[in-house]
Amino acid sequence: DFTSGDVGKRIVYKTVTGYEWGVFEITAYVDTDEVQVAVINTPTANTYSSWYLSADTITGLTDHASQTVSVVGDGGYIADFDVTAGGELVLDRQVTVAVIGRNYANKSLIKTFNLGFAMQGINTQVTPKNVVRAGVRCAFSVGGEIGTSPYTMEPIQEFDPSGYYGLPPLPMDGDKDVRYTDESSKEKCLYIKQSVPGPLRITSVFIEAEYGTKQ
Repeated sequence: DFTSGDVGKRIVYKTVTGYEWGVFEITAYVDTDEVQVAVINTPTANTYSSWYLSADTITGLTDHASQTVSVVGDGGYIADFDVTAGGELVLDRQVTVAVIGRNYANKSLIKTFNLGFAMQGINTQVTPKNVVRAGVRCAFSVGGEIGTSPYTMEPIQEFDPSGYYGLPPLPMDGDKDVRYTDESSKEKCLYIKQSVPGPLRITSVFIEAEYGTKQ
């Protein structure tokens, strides 16, 4: 049953294989069986047997009352939100599927030793160097950032959780190249941080760097 409070919500086709779609925004309430809609994502069929009604408010989260939680909505990380003392969570957008939990992302960090190797009798660990590119080999991963400082990181995977014109980004399998703008210094480590709630499995990293002479 529709209500006048449903204006602004979205009707989303319930997909069977993951490739069907149809997204509509409710623009006006007519009666309990009818609403007017605007087409956001042109449907693959004009009729459908099952569908979802989106929401921007989730209640009953008493286990997370007065806590800050991370929210993954429709396959993409949205942001962190505060749960009220009564267990209510208000999002800044409409979603059909939400995964909610405490944020662990800032604790997931890989740091290498000082970069360098022996080359023509010179230990490049003690020479100036700057990183130009990093190749990251992933296994079924999402998100992640990489850089030579925890304060200047580049995304390994960029994705837009607010998009309604396609499916969430597929997990990464294989190599991802990340270009990096760096400054030369003798002490140079590489950091890999998981920046969103999701799996990040790094099997190897290939680093392209420019090395100077020993001073």
